[in-house]
Amino acid sequence: MTITSTTLRNSYTGNGSTTVFAYTFRILTDDEILVTVDGVVKAKTTDYTVSGVGNLNGGNITFVSGAPASAASVIIKANPSFTQEIDYNELDAFPAESHESGLDRGAIRDLSLKEEIDRAVLVPANVALPSNEISGTITADSQVITINTSGLGLGTVAASSALLNFETETFNGTGAQTDFTLTSFTPVNAVSIEVSVGGSLQRPTDDYTVAGAVVTFNSAPASGTDNVLIRNLATGSAATTPADGSITTAKIQDSAVTYAKIQDVANYRVLGNVSGSAAAPAEVTILDEDDFASDSATALITQQSAKAYVDDALNINAYSSVTAATDDEVLVADTSDSGNLKKVTAQSIADLATSATGLDLLATITASNDATADFDSNIDSTYDTYLIVLNNVVPASDAVNMQLRTSTDGGSSYDSGSNNYKFATTSINSSGTDRSAGSSDTKMLLQGSSGDVGSAAGEGASGNIYLYGPSNSALKTCLSWHLTAIDSGGDIAVYTGAGCRDTAADVDAVRIFFSSGNIESGELKLYGLKKTV
Repeated sequence: MTITSTTLRNSYTGNGSTTVFAYTFRILTDDEILVTVDGVVKAKTTDYTVSGVGNLNGGNITFVSGAPASAASVIIKANPSFTQEIDYNELDAFPAESHESGLDRGAIRDLSLKEEIDRAVLVPANVALPSNEISGTITADSQVITINTSGLGLGTVAASSALLNFETETFNGTGAQTDFTLTSFTPVNAVSIEVSVGGSLQRPTDDYTVAGAVVTFNSAPASGTDNVLIRNLATGSAATTPADGSITTAKIQDSAVTYAKIQDVANYRVLGNVSGSAAAPAEVTILDEDDFASDSATALITQQSAKAYVDDALNINAYSSVTAATDDEVLVADTSDSGNLKKVTAQSIADLATSATGLDLLATITASNDATADFDSNIDSTYDTYLIVLNNVVPASDAVNMQLRTSTDGGSSYDSGSNNYKFATTSINSSGTDRSAGSSDTKMLLQGSSGDVGSAAGEGASGNIYLYGPSNSALKTCLSWHLTAIDSGGDIAVYTGAGCRDTAADVDAVRIFFSSGNIESGELKLYGLKKTV
């Protein structure tokens, strides 16, 4: 079999789920292949299995110890044997197959060496080193390779003596952590540091950002011990002098220019611009004149001189306290006229305060043989208290009881469960006084259990119903009422009561109806009580 491809190395990036990775070159045994993940050599059988041994186009590496982590570097390369195990016996037939396998292994070995040489550091072809041996004695790990003093060979020097000794910190990746806080240095910016994960260099902005001493990765580095390395490239770098005019505003750190670095400013001067157009800052004079005698168009005033001038001009200290009369006048700033001063009377201010409280009419229902009277809008957090005024509400049926229910869905439905309401009512009529109450009821009885409203000519009910804090979902909405009615016997009756929902809820609609029959006629008005200012 021939070797027609020079590729003996495949590289991939893990995604945390893929376990099968193809190799595209021929190997003669499953021991002649090298697999690394983030630079760590993996063991055959323990970490992976090999298929396709002997195939010209290769086969697959299947990880059995778990898929390589997301962003992990996976390298698969040929690792041929450097022994020669083919033996020819005299007078035997020519062993073409084993001979060709030996030639194939030799070609694979040559290509493998070429791949390693291609990654090696070489001196130019026109430089002839007398020796490529490193001179001196290697006595410690912290050494670097240098060109020796004669320039004709290689030597070593302690890292501490090298031209640059970069500060470096390492961290353990967890697969979830993205923020890593440096303790030995604070980067100038993202490009002033070298960042690698598992030996793979990361790109500023694309892979990580810097804020103070915190380096934030866009994707969490894979789990590992000291697999996150951050090196301060600014350490030990030679000082440079920026060219004139080369430092831009963006290059100056916020709050870096202190008062001490600003040219001394003369007494009673500030930096500003009073030229009337854009210009470089200049010193502007501060005048301390109680009478503003200079009348300058380009000078500033002190707080003390402004106070003294106002005190003198208005002579405030000369005025005594008095009780205002309704026709007394005061100055106000008219916000509808660019804040210009206007004079108004004390009475108008009192009228304005009064208008801020009172009743706002929100809705009116004129009943005409309707089953119910529903106020299903305008009840919200605009007002803390609402008032429903009933004016001669007459039932279509005689001797019925006026009732009330609430809604929490804008009137789509009204709560009528057996435990939705509690109430208590006192009824006073010619027969005497009666008290009744309801607990865990389906509605509130506004006339109690013994009262009623008549439907004959001249009969009906009028009065007020107050609704308190309906939009407060943390409280049980409560009501109180005072009604005057002509009952089915033609007698005057007074009904006073209170009730509440059995559970807390945001009430946004109220329904008034009779225990039987429709509402024949009458007017019902909903008001909002203005909040005090």
